[in-house]
Amino acid sequence: MSFFRPYRSVYDKLASYWAVYGGLKAVIASPYAHMSLIITIITWPSWHKSGLPDNPSVGWWDAPLSILPNMLGFTLGGVAILTAWGDSSFISALRRKPKSGRPSPFSQILSTFVHFLLVQVSALLYAILAKSRPISGILTIVNIESFSKNSLTIFLRKYLGELFWFVGNFLFIYSITLAAAAVLGIFWFASWSEKAEQRKATTASADSKDG
Repeated sequence: MSFFRPYRSVYDKLASYWAVYGGLKAVIASPYAHMSLIITIITWPSWHKSGLPDNPSVGWWDAPLSILPNMLGFTLGGVAILTAWGDSSFISALRRKPKSGRPSPFSQILSTFVHFLLVQVSALLYAILAKSRPISGILTIVNIESFSKNSLTIFLRKYLGELFWFVGNFLFIYSITLAAAAVLGIFWFASWSEKAEQRKATTASADSKDG
């Protein structure tokens, strides 16, 4: 159906990026994900009571809401650098797929930035959702006092809430550590560009001597 065609297009693009990036295996094996998990656990005291009745005005979401919009600008700037850097011959060489069938170097480095961008967007949307505290809002609208005071409900709100806060804080920290991956990607790209220029200069020098 034509109504679902745009959704199919988005899915195909996301699937293509995910395959180039390496999928879930790449995320699980990522040092940046490991570092983010450790930092999230260490910073547990700063986020685990966010938005609870005894601390309603404090939320972990304030940090990502103030930091991530600026980081999104940095990411888009990095993508602009990648697409504009180097001459056509250098970019063409990077876009060639290896004989092994793996994605081209250009696609791999670009997938790093796409991953960086999507994690930031996910963390930002998660923070917006967390700040609205939809579950508490639903309970307020329904206004079932006996249900909201039930011990099981209190248990679920406390520990499920902490689980959701854990995921949100992890996404936020992960989006920050991925900045290091993006910067290293730019450095790798610049190193390849420098090597290409050196080879070109060496070839030109040899040709001039032969002439």
